[in-house]
Amino acid sequence: MYDEFFSCTQRERAIFEAGIKLGSIFHQYIGNTFDIKHKEVIEKAIEQSLLSQPYCTHAKAILKIHNAMAHNIITEDLLDIEITVQVGKEKINGYIKYTNNYPLIFFK
Repeated sequence: MYDEFFSCTQRERAIFEAGIKLGSIFHQYIGNTFDIKHKEVIEKAIEQSLLSQPYCTHAKAILKIHNAMAHNIITEDLLDIEITVQVGKEKINGYIKYTNNYPLIFFK
């Protein structure tokens, strides 16, 4: 799909696709408020929005709750996201993990 717009390997394309998807989730959800009783609903919404995108074959979202307050704000340290993107035969796993006080997006 859309191969005429890319002059790169399938692996490079898979990394590009994963990066776009993770970046969009990061920027879409940071700052949103949510009720702790709806934590699983937000996680499922993130997963489903990722899975609705081309090439995404797996998505797992976890909101790490640091306090038991009824209402929370999604901050960088709460997001724990994992996706798998497949372009052709190339599969890439992409992650958002908060490490060393930084929201790191990386690929394996």
